[in-house]
Amino acid sequence: MRSTVALVIVILVLNAAARTGSAYWKHQLLRDAAEEMVVFGGLTPTSTLRGQVLDKANKLEIDVGPDDVVVTREGQTTVVEASYVQTVEILPRCEVPLSFSFSIESVYRGSVSADR
Repeated sequence: MRSTVALVIVILVLNAAARTGSAYWKHQLLRDAAEEMVVFGGLTPTSTLRGQVLDKANKLEIDVGPDDVVVTREGQTTVVEASYVQTVEILPRCEVPLSFSFSIESVYRGSVSADR
């Protein structure tokens, strides 16, 4: 009986760890993708970059709304900021909200043409 209870507890802990780890993993994938978009998209319009970040979040099944992602450009510096809350079910019928955010800044080192 004691080993059964211990086994159930271990399974619950592993399940919670896997679900929480998955949420953090998806956040890191989104952050890495956003960083790549900013670093290699120096001349890409900010609205396009924002759309790309939202598309990536959608593909990763992260509930990020349009107001949760802000892309700004000042001169040759582009900044992407995202902030969202993801609810993770750590136990049956026990959900915990996890807050995620990141801010990525990149400076475009190429020349900017006059027609842009």
